[in-house]
Parts: sequence; C-alpha cells; structure tokens
Amino acid sequence: MKQYMSKMMRKFERDERGSFSLFAATMASTMILIGGSAIDIVRHEAVRSSIQYNLDRAVLAAASLRQTGDAEEAGDIVREYMSKVSSLASFQADIDPEKTEVSLTGRTVSAYATAELDTYFLGLMGLDTLDVRVESTASERIPNLEISMVLDVSGSMQGSKISNLKVAANKFIDTVIKEPSVVAAENTVTAVSIVPYATNVSLPESMFDLYTTEDHHDDHHCIIFDHDEYAATELPTSVELKQLSSYAFNRYYGGSLNKVRDCRTSAYSEILPFSTSKDDLKAKINSLQATGSTATHIGTRWGAALLDRGAVPIANALGSPEAADHPKSFTEAGVLKALIVMSDGNNTSHRRLKDDYRSGPSNVYKVNGSQYAGHYMQRSDGKYYKIGYDSSYNDYWFIYDYNWNKIKYDSLPEGITEQLDWADTWDLLTLYDYVQISDQVSSVNTLYGNETSAQEADTAMRATCEAAKQHDNLVVYTIYFGDANTTSNGSSNAETLLSDCASGPGQFYNVTALDIEAAFASIAISVQKLKLTQ
Repeated sequence: MKQYMSKMMRKFERDERGSFSLFAATMASTMILIGGSAIDIVRHEAVRSSIQYNLDRAVLAAASLRQTGDAEEAGDIVREYMSKVSSLASFQADIDPEKTEVSLTGRTVSAYATAELDTYFLGLMGLDTLDVRVESTASERIPNLEISMVLDVSGSMQGSKISNLKVAANKFIDTVIKEPSVVAAENTVTAVSIVPYATNVSLPESMFDLYTTEDHHDDHHCIIFDHDEYAATELPTSVELKQLSSYAFNRYYGGSLNKVRDCRTSAYSEILPFSTSKDDLKAKINSLQATGSTATHIGTRWGAALLDRGAVPIANALGSPEAADHPKSFTEAGVLKALIVMSDGNNTSHRRLKDDYRSGPSNVYKVNGSQYAGHYMQRSDGKYYKIGYDSSYNDYWFIYDYNWNKIKYDSLPEGITEQLDWADTWDLLTLYDYVQISDQVSSVNTLYGNETSAQEADTAMRATCEAAKQHDNLVVYTIYFGDANTTSNGSSNAETLLSDCASGPGQFYNVTALDIEAAFASIAISVQKLKLTQ
C-alpha cells in the first residue's frame, strides 16, 4: 500500500492536466467584468439621453414667448416638466440664472440636470456610481419677422398649379400672421411682401415713384438690372434704376401699336410690400393669374431687396403702419428674415433695347400738320422726312419720294417743331417702322442689346442668392414645383438652381402638386419654431 501511494503521488506530480483552469477562470472573470462595465455604460447613456430629451422639451416650453412669467417662473416650468421623468427615482434639475434672460422682447432659458446612477458591475472596480449631467438652452427672440414670398405666376402655372399654390400660400399666411391680440401680447411684427413674377416684376406706380428712375414712359413700371447689379441685396431708392422699354414690333388692324407685354400692368401682377394684414395678403394671393415667361432671377432680386435696409422708404410709405422702419438691419438683435423663392420651371431668355434706343433724345422729329410724328413723317405733299448719316451727304435732312429716291435738304424742312425722345418715338413707331427708313440700323435685332440668356439669368440668380446667404438672420427657402426641361444627367435646371440657391438642403423643397402645401407649412413652422442653441 505504501509503495502504491508513493507511486500515485509521483504520478500526480508529473501530470500537467488541468493546469490551465486557473488562467481560464481569471480570463472569464475579466471578460465578465468588461461586459458588465459595458452594460453600466449603456445604462448611463440611456439615462442621459432620456434626461436630455426631457430637459430640451422643458426649456423649449419655458422659453416660449407665450409665457408671461419671470425667470423664477421659468424655473418652475422646467422643474415641473422634469418631475415627470421616470428614468431615475431622483435627480436635480434647475435653471442657470446667469444664462437665463426674460424680457418683453425675448426669452432665453438655460437649464441643467444632474443625477447619480448606481452601477452593477463597475462597483467591482470601486466605481459605485456614475455622474449624469446634461445642459440645454432655448431661446425665442424674433419680435421682427420679415418675409419675402417670390411666387412664379408664369404661363406654365396655369390650371391646377396656380390653384394649389393659392391654397398653400393662404395657409402659410394663416400660420405666420397672428391675430392682433396675439401680436400685441407678444410685441411682435411680422411683415410679408409678395413678389409675383413672370417675364418681369411689376411695381405699383406708387412704389415705382419712390425709386429714382429715368424720365422714360408711363406704360408700365418694370425695372431692368444690369448683370453686375444682381450680386447684392441692397437696392437704395436714391440710386437711379433703368426702366424696361415699351415698344411694338407691329400694329393691330387699324394702325394702333401692338406693344410687347413683357411687363404686366394689372394690379394682380404687382408687388405687395410690407403687409401685416392677413386679409390683404390673402386677397393678393387669391388675385394671382398665370401668364408669361419665367424670370426667377428678377423675382429673387426684388425679394432680396425688400429684406434689405435700403427698402425702408418703401415700408414707411406703402407698408402697413406696424411695418414702419422695416426692414431691420441684418445684424439687429431679434430679427429673422426669410426669402422664399418658388418656381415651376427654368429661367427663359429676355431681350431688351440697347441703351442708345431706350431713353434720351432720338433722331426723330415732330412735324406740324402731320398725322404722325416720328422718324419719318407723311405730310400733305406726299413726302417723307428723316434725319440720318449718309457718306455722300453727311448729317442732313432728306426728302424721299414714293420710290424712296433721296433728295438732299440743306436745312431743316419747314414745319419741324421738336425733337422726340426714344420713349415718345416708340409710342408712334414700331421697331420695323424705324428699321425700314433708318440709315443707322439694318434689322430689328440691331436695336437689341444686353440680351439675357437663360444661363445668364441662372448666373444672376445665383449671385443674388449668395449675397443673401452672406447676411446674418436671413434664411433662403426655395421650392421647386413641377416639371421642367432636364439637363443631360436627368436633373432639371430649375431644380438644381433652386437647390443651390437655398441656405441648405433642409431649406430646399422638391414638391409635386399635392406636396406644395406641405412645403409651405414646413417653412411656416421653420421660421417660427424655437431653435435649440446648444
């Protein structure tokens, strides 16, 4: 037996089986501890997220301008909201008095919440609790809300599109324009300008007269911009602007001029500036009619101008009384501006007369006793008179017979009384009339200059959008509404342009007929909602 036991002991001593069990046990314990620690960390994040979410809601409620209490009552609102949080049995929540500001024109509420979370596994390493701390700040401080609604009323908007636009725009006005009692209580001003556009943008005569313009014509009140005038938002009333010419290619039966209608004169087509009246704004929207081509670049230029401080004389003279001294400065506290540009298609090309034939003295004279006055005049003797340059005669008056044979006159013909300017000339002659007897131009196309192609219009619009986006407190929203010609990659020019024009992806809306109402509703919420600042 003794020998047997000795043999077994020596065998046990040499046997290495089971020597790994201690290492395995150590590793298993470590893995359990690491896994358990991860559980504690996940619990910590879940609790933190829950408290953060509820604290955000609490400060949003406390910062609302509908609240009338002071900072202490704002703290009560925060604590009341947080008392309903069930993530922890107990925690502390309160406002930060140094960062909380309550006044008649705005509210900023900053709050924090702290708690301790008991650990399950980290306690094995001596960490019995994890600290939880969250902070949140919300502010509502927009006593001055200024909006330009740039709306496409070109011919492609006819039918259901214009109808759907009216419904959506009216609901937008219902949302952003508060009842007078609410406005008085919140001490706020929301001023909206509506800028309908098609081939151009028409100003009411009263607005046109407030700008410095050339002594041109009274047929309509549209402005033309040079290419370098788009890269800005300001449009001071003191700077001289160019008026779009009024002219005709041909005549109606009976002889009257068939004027080109690049600028609409109906009241529905005119800008409504700086209105705070829900009724007036909705009446304007309901009056809109769709006709003409598309000049979104011109509409955008006017929409931006009506958000710039340079338009104060317009607001003071033509806006609602509450909109006096608007637009406010871009950097002024308590101001939010929204430029909303809606289009259903691509920009089109636009032609205009050269400056040499647009305004100022012409080489056309009025003749007494004539039925017509213009570049050439039919008189009782059956002759036509004109002035022009000829290499053989230089600058002289000439008489033409019915076969257009030229006869030199050494002096002005009898009966010449006054030189006309170009605006008066185009009230009496068509472009073709002028070309027919002119020594200076050979075709109607010669009279045109500075034609704006569709691509140049896009470039001009981008310049205005970029200028607008450089300003503080101005957000550019764009809406692409409908189909248009597409580029080679399948995307619409208008869609791409409007997307680039917006302040960001969240401010661009690509909608169908049924979605345009949702787009305007989203913008209405966006320009009013409280924004978390942390």
